[in-house]
Amino acid sequence: PTYGIPINQEDLGATLLAFSYNTILGVEFLTGFQMPTQEQNDYLALWRYIGWLLGVFVEEDPEEWRMVESIAKSTTNTSPPTALRALDPCGPGWLCHRPSSIDHAKSMLQSVLLHLLRPDRSSVVVTHHLLKIGRPPKQYSDDDDDDDDD
Repeated sequence: PTYGIPINQEDLGATLLAFSYNTILGVEFLTGFQMPTQEQNDYLALWRYIGWLLGVFVEEDPEEWRMVESIAKSTTNTSPPTALRALDPCGPGWLCHRPSSIDHAKSMLQSVLLHLLRPDRSSVVVTHHLLKIGRPPKQYSDDDDDDDDD
């Protein structure tokens, strides 16, 4: 069967990060509060599932890699490298001893931005200046809501 022109995994992953981890950063920047870790993990888990529905490969699905291998063999008569891994931008990451969806999503977003935007010296200076303007995130806790009830 013909499925049309495929969208590469890097583009899918970058789009997923724009709606997932980038949104977390935006909320923290605008509110001045850091989202609780569990909320960040839950939000990334939701977007990981949405990404899977849209075709972003996740690490736990060996069937997807069999499909990639069969497509590679049928179009190029070669197999993809065995070290090929799913980007899984909202997944737990590749550090088995310390899985962290938050750290993995952050590093994936940074990698994609560096790859796509190719920053030069002046863009680095401007970015550092803009980042200094923002307020540092405050740690939000559920106890802060109890203060209003007094």
